[in-house]
Amino acid sequence: MKMFSLIALGLFFSTATLAGTKDDFIAEVKKQCGKDDASAAALATGGRQGNVMKWKTCTSPTVNVGDCTLTCTDSSSKIGG
Repeated sequence: MKMFSLIALGLFFSTATLAGTKDDFIAEVKKQCGKDDASAAALATGGRQGNVMKWKTCTSPTVNVGDCTLTCTDSSSKIGG
């Protein structure tokens, strides 16, 4: 039972972290691309290869998201540079 509680607690915190990142991504799409809420949310794809992770990890100075190009502004999240 303790193991189940620890797993549930871990899942809760990881989901909460991703939700904040997704909200940050949507805000950046709205700010940099001039999209409305629905369009920005549609671009917020999840997963390891999703747009949110591409933007969060900033493996290049810009991230192409649909018909928009986001400039990475969070230098602390850059991997390898």
